[in-house]
Amino acid sequence: MDYRNINLTPMYDITRTNDHKYFVEGRMRPSVTQIIHSQLGIEYYHDTDFYKERGSEVDRCIGLLIDGNLDWDSLDDRIVPYLKQFDAFLQTSRFQVLAHNLFVYHPELHYAGEFDLIGIMESKPDQLVEIDLKVGSKMPHYALQTGMYGSALKHTFRQLRDLEFHELQRFCLYLKVDKYKLDSHKNTATDYAYGRAVALAHMAKGIYK
Repeated sequence: MDYRNINLTPMYDITRTNDHKYFVEGRMRPSVTQIIHSQLGIEYYHDTDFYKERGSEVDRCIGLLIDGNLDWDSLDDRIVPYLKQFDAFLQTSRFQVLAHNLFVYHPELHYAGEFDLIGIMESKPDQLVEIDLKVGSKMPHYALQTGMYGSALKHTFRQLRDLEFHELQRFCLYLKVDKYKLDSHKNTATDYAYGRAVALAHMAKGIYK
């Protein structure tokens, strides 16, 4: 399938509040990060206000950059280097962004979330690519996170109903002040299987505790 002109249409009404609570068709659902935190004890946030907000602000500004609406002069100087590294990644990789910051939902496992980027590499228009943006250090559970987002894609968007896990390339893009690194997540069933396991465990915890 050639993804260059795809227009993703969600099959659910998914919203999120300012305190990161997800609602699908009006019902509150746990997020991917909430499940990972609950089941694996992994904390996603830093202690200081700046580090708590830095990732969200970088994500927001990258969205503006992709849409052609970023006012560079209005940016906090502390996040400018991360935006420049993302721009360098786009120029070097020729990555074409098809969608950014869209909500996803898995109706069987009942979790929601938000992916950062879906797109294609210029040389492979028939290979869908998911990229999660990070401004911190590399962590093993990020592959679990992208796997859970990837599992939900086919359940959320009509155009991706036939997408299989081995047809999706998953990456984390680590942005530093002076460089970037694109880290590939192995295209096997492992992350998907563990993602399903922790989501089921989270559901069972709510039912049987």
